[in-house]
Amino acid sequence: MKTAICILLLAALGCNSGAKSIHPTDDNTNATVMPASFKFQSGNPLDGKWRLIPVLPSDTATGRIPTLNFILDNKRVAGNTGCNNFSGTFSIDKNNLTFNHDFVSTKMACPGYDEAAFERSLLRTNNYEINSDTLSLKENQTPLSYWTRVH
Repeated sequence: MKTAICILLLAALGCNSGAKSIHPTDDNTNATVMPASFKFQSGNPLDGKWRLIPVLPSDTATGRIPTLNFILDNKRVAGNTGCNNFSGTFSIDKNNLTFNHDFVSTKMACPGYDEAAFERSLLRTNNYEINSDTLSLKENQTPLSYWTRVH
């Protein structure tokens, strides 16, 4: 199945064996940049599971890396904050993405981890962009966090 998806992607995007996955700090101009509004045959490229690309030591203070799992069919998101599991809903229109204020989560204590800052960052999101396998959640054009697709 994975091979079939790769073949479909190559057919849709063209064969560019030089395309690389880019990290947010790379200044590689040869990377394939896919607009967030691009639709795969199976749906929006946002659909699926993403893992935070840690920037600060506090991002992984609990020993867990935050995750997001977007389910586009019913506009739901679930994941882990790095401490607690959560779920909620979001709104999406082209490159506009907003998380609704309806998150529910488990309530484990995680000393040394600022879970409230993580949640505030998600709730500030109003835009997104996908470059290769990197998702950038943004407030307007300012990146708030970077995520990598979980295959």
